[in-house]
Amino acid sequence: MTFKAEKQKVKNTDNTSFAKLFKAVILGFKIIFWEWRVFLFSAVNCCLTIGNEVATWHIYEINGQFARALASSDYDLFIACAWAGLKSAAMRSSIDTIRALSADLCNIVYRRNAIEQAHRKYFRYETYFRLNAVDKEGVDNPDQRITTDVSAICGFYAGVLIPTMTSTLVVTIYFTHKIYRIANWEGITILYALAILSVLVNLVFVKPVGTWTNRIEKSEGWFRYKHCTIRDNAESTAMYDASKFENKECMRLVDQIMMKNLWLGCWQFLQQPLTITLCSNIHYLSSHASLAQPVFGKCNPTSHDCTYFDNKCHNLSAF
Repeated sequence: MTFKAEKQKVKNTDNTSFAKLFKAVILGFKIIFWEWRVFLFSAVNCCLTIGNEVATWHIYEINGQFARALASSDYDLFIACAWAGLKSAAMRSSIDTIRALSADLCNIVYRRNAIEQAHRKYFRYETYFRLNAVDKEGVDNPDQRITTDVSAICGFYAGVLIPTMTSTLVVTIYFTHKIYRIANWEGITILYALAILSVLVNLVFVKPVGTWTNRIEKSEGWFRYKHCTIRDNAESTAMYDASKFENKECMRLVDQIMMKNLWLGCWQFLQQPLTITLCSNIHYLSSHASLAQPVFGKCNPTSHDCTYFDNKCHNLSAF
């Protein structure tokens, strides 16, 4: 009587890239945000980011009034737009400068907290000894992680991630309200439809381009490792006359890199006209398309008056 060995179920530890990124972001928040100074600097940075977006929107409104003043040959409105534009540009420049300083201060505070937390874990229970002398436990070069990678991550949190996450909701609500006042639901529908189209087009090409870029980086790493092994084993390689074999292996790795670069170039050839050229310039189309309703409907002299735009011109002159 024979017994078949039961196959052990291997735990599936393969996570998607988004799941890994989400876990890394949560871990970064745990390491950085643990004292009141971090929350204070982050709140100031987010408020300045929102103020910068509002000032940018006001400049766009002034540009629109410039066009109206030139089309109607209104000299008084033109002078008012020029004066308001100068003050808005100065205000936006000041806010942007202070925001850059605030981001630098956030980066300093974030890095200070992250390194302190990393040192607490590194020197607790002789962790530094286990990682460097016994078992790395999946951590490669812990000294580089603490001294270099932490700085890069904190710069990303301070300059990109935190302002984007906290200000996006406020800015979206504010701009949606402004568009609704100008173009009603038709303008909002056009803007959101074009934005969703841009996101979908980018999603189609982001994954394959990222996949082939990752494969190229991995192949480059294997190629560098191959030359490291040749350097470390140069004596034995010469003794056994293995130069032809090593040359063949090196060229095989080079061919793999070239083929993967070719596939990446093909995907980027398809990505270039759709994601970079079309989606980056589609905001011009969306800005003009959203004005179709107020121009041909709400501001049609035969149906409604241009009360909103007249009020904007009056407020602009007062500004």
